[in-house]
Amino acid sequence: MKIDESDRLDFSNCTIDSQSLAKLSEMIKTFLPLAYIDLSFNNFGNDGISHIRNSIKGSSNTLKTLNLRHIGLTDRGMKLLAPLLSGLKVLECIDLSFNPIKALGCKALSNDLGKILTLKILLLSSIGAGTNGSRFLPAALGTLKELKCFDLSHNSIGLPGVKAVSEALGKLSSLQWLDLSNNGIGLTGSKYLADAIQQSQGFEHLNLACNIIAEYGSVVISNAISKMTLLKNLYLSFSELETSGLKELANALSNTKELVDLYLAFDKIPIEGTRDLLKAIGRLQNLESLYFSCQVMEPEKARSFGEVLCLLKSLKILNLSSNSLSKANFLFIIEGLRKISSGLKELILSSNKLNDDCAIGLAGILEEAIELENINLSFNSIESKGAERLRQVVKKLPNIQNLNLSGNEIGETEVIKLIEDVSTWNGPIEQVSLYYTSPIDQPFKVIVNEKTELLNPFGANSPVIIQNIKTNTHIQF
Repeated sequence: MKIDESDRLDFSNCTIDSQSLAKLSEMIKTFLPLAYIDLSFNNFGNDGISHIRNSIKGSSNTLKTLNLRHIGLTDRGMKLLAPLLSGLKVLECIDLSFNPIKALGCKALSNDLGKILTLKILLLSSIGAGTNGSRFLPAALGTLKELKCFDLSHNSIGLPGVKAVSEALGKLSSLQWLDLSNNGIGLTGSKYLADAIQQSQGFEHLNLACNIIAEYGSVVISNAISKMTLLKNLYLSFSELETSGLKELANALSNTKELVDLYLAFDKIPIEGTRDLLKAIGRLQNLESLYFSCQVMEPEKARSFGEVLCLLKSLKILNLSSNSLSKANFLFIIEGLRKISSGLKELILSSNKLNDDCAIGLAGILEEAIELENINLSFNSIESKGAERLRQVVKKLPNIQNLNLSGNEIGETEVIKLIEDVSTWNGPIEQVSLYYTSPIDQPFKVIVNEKTELLNPFGANSPVIIQNIKTNTHIQF
């Protein structure tokens, strides 16, 4: 809970229900007018809107940000809220995400949304809009000429919805940030969307993940992306891109020289498509985050990827999880990592087939990873020998915060050594996860204060989880 001198009220995540809000509302009035109200992640629902209406009305000339994410709002509450929004003369940002307002709530919102001409950020993720609800929004969207950021993700709007929304988006030349992930856009919907997003040359963030746009869709979307020369964040994971689509995407990436984050998690990308794509990725000199997971990384593909890694000097986050990496193909990845390890902050190699030899090879290059904060090697085939070599290296890293070796066959001796090392880590410890199959012979105990004895040698905010998978027993530090 926070109310400060800059007219900001923050009651986010305070377990406030309707009755509590009714009591707080009188106190809040004394701080009016406000420029910022955050009541997100509470549970006051529809009834709570009547308690805050005076606070909203009393800030009609000053309120710029209103965050009502995940408060239990439905269509009934939206009918009360929407008229209040239209009276906010300087409102720039509203977040209504994760409220099940559904189609009728979208209808109520659209009646007044178009009157907020100062709106720049509109967040409507996971509101249950569906096809019917998405049809109500475009009429209001088209009037928001100042809108820069729009999130309608996880709403299953389908083809009719994306067609209607695209018509509105085509009128918003100032749009820079768009998230339509997980909406069932499909092949035909991709064409409508591509035509719309080409109208704005200032796109910096585009998230179309988890939409089945397939080959034709990927071609038209890639053509649109090729014109986004200022693009910094691109999310296309699980969109079922195929060979010709990947080639068009590779061509598009040659124009996105400012790209910082690239998410490309696909299933079984064909090698002929991968080759062109990887060459394009290698030319992204500003790339800091690369998610290239959920593939079958054959040796030829791994070799090409390792060669590309050598070129990505700015890379800080690399996710190669679920790629069937094993001793046969991981050596190519190691060679690439060797060139960029000094700048890496996060390395995710979970759910592969890495064994002790892979772990030992990786440890050899991690010695230079002075910026590394997070390492995830969970659910591989690493045993005691590999874990011991990793332990020797990790304890010397100056910024290490998280280590995940869960789901490996690490013996008790190595686990105990890892636990003992954590207290000597130089970085601010956050979490170490170690699941192993050997029984625990002795508990680790520490006196936290005169009255409390905890199984936690590293402090209450630094959990270490040890679980015996065979017996389903665990100790949590």
